[in-house]
Amino acid sequence: MGRIRILPEALTNRIAAGEVVERPASVVKELLENALDAKASRVSVEVEGGGRSLIRVIDDGCGMEPDDALLALDRYATSKIADDDDLFSISTLGFRGEALPSIASVCRLTLVTRTPDADAATRVTVHGGTIKDVSTEGAPPGTMVEACDLFYNTPARRKFLKTIPTEMAHMADILCALAMGWPRVGFSLSHNGRTQLEWLPCATPAQRVAEVLGKDAGGALIPVEHEEEVVSLTGFLAPPHINRTTGRNLFVFVNNRLVRDRVVHHAVMTGYEGRLMKGRKPVAALFVTVPPDAVDVNVHPAKAEVRFTRAARVHDAVAAAVRRAVSGAAPVQTPGWEPPARPKAPPPAGEQGEPPASAARANAPSAHASLSRTRQAHGVEEALVHALSPAAEPSAGPAGRAALFSEQADQGDPSLSVVGQVAHSYIVCETNGGLVLVDQHAAHERVLYEAFSRGGKPQSQTLLIPETVELSHAEANALESLLPGLADAGLSMDRFSGRTFAIKAVPAVLSHADAASLARELAEAAAETGVSTPQALSRALSAAWARMACKAAVKAGQPLNPPAMQKLLADLLACNHPAQCPHGRPVWLYWDKGWIERAFSRK
Repeated sequence: MGRIRILPEALTNRIAAGEVVERPASVVKELLENALDAKASRVSVEVEGGGRSLIRVIDDGCGMEPDDALLALDRYATSKIADDDDLFSISTLGFRGEALPSIASVCRLTLVTRTPDADAATRVTVHGGTIKDVSTEGAPPGTMVEACDLFYNTPARRKFLKTIPTEMAHMADILCALAMGWPRVGFSLSHNGRTQLEWLPCATPAQRVAEVLGKDAGGALIPVEHEEEVVSLTGFLAPPHINRTTGRNLFVFVNNRLVRDRVVHHAVMTGYEGRLMKGRKPVAALFVTVPPDAVDVNVHPAKAEVRFTRAARVHDAVAAAVRRAVSGAAPVQTPGWEPPARPKAPPPAGEQGEPPASAARANAPSAHASLSRTRQAHGVEEALVHALSPAAEPSAGPAGRAALFSEQADQGDPSLSVVGQVAHSYIVCETNGGLVLVDQHAAHERVLYEAFSRGGKPQSQTLLIPETVELSHAEANALESLLPGLADAGLSMDRFSGRTFAIKAVPAVLSHADAASLARELAEAAAETGVSTPQALSRALSAAWARMACKAAVKAGQPLNPPAMQKLLADLLACNHPAQCPHGRPVWLYWDKGWIERAFSRK
C-alpha cells in the first residue's frame, strides 16, 4: 500500500485554519473585514474570557441570502472574485473565501444573517467545521457571527494562547487600526460585558485618527498629501518631537487594507531622517493608494503583507511626501484636542556643581598639539598608539572591581582620588594601584537604578496638579501591572479612567523630567516585552527602573565640581554591582601601574 494519502476534509480545514486563525485577534480581524466589505455603518465586537469563551461580531451591513449563508461556510466560496483578472485586481478586504470556514473548523460557530428585504434571518450552527443546524429566526438586517470555545478541538493550539490581557490587547490593536481606516463606521469593543473601546462615526478622517492616536499626538497632526500616476498618499503624522520607542503607532494602509509593509515603513523612516533620535519611531497613519493591479495582496495567509509591482516608486513617493510634511507644515487643529505641553527645561548645570578650575582645560588644546608633534617627532608607531588606547587592556570585570574596592572594604574609605574630568564626561581618578577612568553617566545610572530597585520610596516630589497621559489599550494594561513597583521607586500613578493615567508624584531626581512622556515610554516598553508572567513582569519592571535611571542620571558633557564627583564615586562604591550600568555597559576602565610603566617602556 502506498504511503501518500488524501487527507480528510476536516483535517485539511484545520490546517487551513492554522494559517488564518492564529489567535482570537485573528478571528476579530477576519470578521471585521467581512463586515466592512458588507458596507456596515456600525460594528460591535463582544468578547468573553479573552476570546477563548466567546467572540461575537455584529454588523448592520447588507447581510446574506439563505443559500449564500450556507455557501459562505464552504472553503474557496466567495462573492468577491470570479476569474484570474479579479484575483490580480482585488478591491475588497476579504476575497479568498477562507475566513468563515477556517474559523468554523476550530470553534462552535453560529451565523445569523438577514438582507434588508428578507422577512426573517437565516441561522446556521457549525461545530468544528460540521453543520449541525439550519433554521430561521427574527433578527435585524445585517450579520452576527459567534465563535465560541475557540480551539476546543485543537488543544495544542489552545494552550499556546497568552493571558487574557495580552489577547485583549491584540484585539484592541486590530480595532484601533481598522477604526482609523474607516472613520465613517462606528466601532465598539466590550469584554465580559464592559465597554473597552468605542468610536462613533466621524465626519473627517483627521478626527478619527486623533481619537485613536491619543491626546498628545492627536492634537498636533500634520496632514500628508501626495499624488502621481502610480501612487497617491494621504494621512497624518505627528511632529517629530512626538515619537515612540516602538513602531506600534505607525499604521499603514494600502488600498484601505491594514498591512505590515517594509517598503512603506522604511520610506517613512527615511522621510523622518535627521529629525528623530536613534531608536525612536514616528507616530503616523498613512493611506497609500495604488491601482489594484499594481499590488499583490495574496502573499500572506492572513493578508497582512503586500507586494508592490513598482516598489521603488512607492518608496520614493512616500519618503518625499513625509519629508515635506515634517519640514514645517502646520498641524491640523482637531476640535476638542489641545496641543501637548512643552517638555520641561532640564535642571541648570549649576545644580550639579560649577566646573572646577579651568586652567588645565584652557591649556588642553596646546598640550594636545604638543603631544601630536611629539608623536610625529619620535615616529610613534600605530601599534603603540593602539596600545595606549583605553580600550586596549583596562579591566572592568570582577578582578578590576577587587583591585578598586579592596582598600575601601578594609578601611571604610574610598580608595579613589579624583584628579579631574575629561570632556565633561569622564572622571579621572588615581588609586594606589594605578589609573581609573569613570563614565559619569553610567556610574550615576547604576547608583540610581539600585536606589529605585531597592524600593522604600526614595525622596519624591508631589505634583501640584497631576499630569495625565492617555495610552493604547495594551500600554494601559501593561503599565497598570507596573504601578506597585514604580510607586516603590517614587513614581506614583493611578488609572484615572479607561486608558488614561494620572501621575501624582515623581522621584526627586526626575522632578524636571516630562512625567507624561516618561510614563508613556515605560508603558510602550512594557507592552512590547509583555508582563504576562511573573518573570516577564520582573524584567519589565527592571527595564522601567533602568529607563528612569537613564533619564535622571548626570549626562555626558555636563560639568561637575570636585565635591560632586567625589560624592558620585562614594555612592558608586556603595552599590552591589558597580562594574556595569543597568544596560550592561562598563562603568570604569582601569590601568594598573605596571601596565602603564610597560606601555611607556619603563619596564
